[in-house]
Amino acid sequence: MSPAIARKTLKLPRKQKNEETQSPTDLIDSLLSEREREVLMHMVNGYNAKRISELIKYEHSDRAQAHLESLSQVTRQFKGPGYFART
Repeated sequence: MSPAIARKTLKLPRKQKNEETQSPTDLIDSLLSEREREVLMHMVNGYNAKRISELIKYEHSDRAQAHLESLSQVTRQFKGPGYFART
C-alpha cells in the first residue's frame, strides 16, 4: 500500500465517526484523489490493470497495477451496498 493510501485509510474510521451524516460517495470523494477515484471506478466495473492503463493512458501497466492493489485495500473498508454504483 502506498503511503498516501495508508494515510487516507487511517483517516477513514475517524471521518466516519465525525461525519456520520456524510454520504458514502462524499466520504470516498474526500479520501481519494481524482485519479484514484477514476482508477477505482474502472476497478469496480471489472477492468483489469492492463485495460485501466489503456483507459487512463498510463505509460506503464505496472503503475496501474500498483493503484489497483492500493485501492483494493481501501475498498475492503466499503463492503456494503450503496458505496459504489456500477456505471
